[in-house]
Amino acid sequence: MKKLMIAAAAFLMSATAMADWAVVEQTDDGYVFEESNLGVRMATFKVAPSDGTDIGQAAAGIASEKGCQAPTQTTVGGYPGYHFVCPDNIQAILIDDKEDISLIMGKCDSEEQCAAIDSLITMLTKKQ
Repeated sequence: MKKLMIAAAAFLMSATAMADWAVVEQTDDGYVFEESNLGVRMATFKVAPSDGTDIGQAAAGIASEKGCQAPTQTTVGGYPGYHFVCPDNIQAILIDDKEDISLIMGKCDSEEQCAAIDSLITMLTKKQ
């Protein structure tokens, strides 16, 4: 999460980086981003420290708790992760950046919204 927080802070300071996204909420554990032109939001927050936490078990537990489909293994920005789809077409990705395990969630109802979320996730998960 520390790496995601650094990326989010860099995002806030960059006048040119993805100007349509804005941070609308910030806590110690995460951020909520909004792209008002497309009417889409994405949240990212820390779930657990990386030390000893099995990301596969964490993904299965979160998916089950939220009534989501079974998670599938993926890689995001070079980090191991799991993707799952939750009710109301909410996309969720759990990633392990070797410091923290973070959950990224967003709802997209159109190709354009999904592409916007994908591009923000790519920017946030670039290896520092």
